Amino acid sequence: MWKDFSGRDFSRAAFADHVQSLRWTTWKPKGICLHNTGAPTLAQWVESGPKHTARIRNLQAYYEGLGWHAGPAAFISRDHITEFSGFTAPGVHSRCFNATHIGIECVGDYSVEEWDSGNGALVRDNAVFAMALLYKKLGLSPDSLVFHKECTRDNHDCPGKKVVKTDVIE
Repeated sequence: MWKDFSGRDFSRAAFADHVQSLRWTTWKPKGICLHNTGAPTLAQWVESGPKHTARIRNLQAYYEGLGWHAGPAAFISRDHITEFSGFTAPGVHSRCFNATHIGIECVGDYSVEEWDSGNGALVRDNAVFAMALLYKKLGLSPDSLVFHKECTRDNHDCPGKKVVKTDVIE
């Protein structure tokens, strides 16, 4: 397992406290790169308990099996912000933005699942909350947000066609 792997679930209040404790000493990101999982979908995602813990550990093992030294900083779901590889060192999430942006994965497939209503809106609201805290802590503008699909080398429609960048920034 990676030395900096976390897997900790945070409520919004606990995440706000966690962000205040973060210190960037060897790397300072230029922004956030937003992703969606695609698979698992929102319908497949379990929010808590042994199945949730197993999913997070399986995702870590999957990325490690690809030879990655890390993964995205966090997975954001309906109820949690789950720290994955952490926020204070570069992760692996997009060939174009690994070295410059924090990678945030929103649980769901937003090419087909709704982003602006139901469970998708809960994920969206948690993601916007988390990103706002990180941008404030880093002293960066939300205009530095990038979507994974902006990395043409990766050729992904991520975070999905139903996610509109100007709306997320607003």
